[in-house]
Amino acid sequence: MMERIVWEDKKYSVGQEELDNQHKKIFELINQLSAQGQVDVDSELVSTVLEELLHYSEEHLRYEEEVLMQCSYEDFDAHRQQHWQYLEKISNLSVAAMAHENKVPDEIIMFLREWWTGHILSEDMKYRSALEKGKDKA
Repeated sequence: MMERIVWEDKKYSVGQEELDNQHKKIFELINQLSAQGQVDVDSELVSTVLEELLHYSEEHLRYEEEVLMQCSYEDFDAHRQQHWQYLEKISNLSVAAMAHENKVPDEIIMFLREWWTGHILSEDMKYRSALEKGKDKA
């Protein structure tokens, strides 16, 4: 079982409540998945959590992109490209896990943990000032 990802506002907050709440929810889902350890993919709980995580992260990324377009974020295209790469990678990992493996591979959980914490800390923090400028205009 892996260590939980612990949300800390000081560390992970991008300064927009809805985005922060969505990021927290994604952390919760990843924590639920990693708490299962090496359990069967066909376990209803695991497949439900994995599916929810896939759908929720798609919704979140779409919402985040809308917010970034509204505040005219200058690095939008590169940011969206990373989202596409994430969705492609996680879809491929999930399909492979469900087709060939009977365990949720650590690879999926490690990828999710590293991608989300890394993406928020490095990429999402870059748009924080654009969001704050957007607030000033509102």
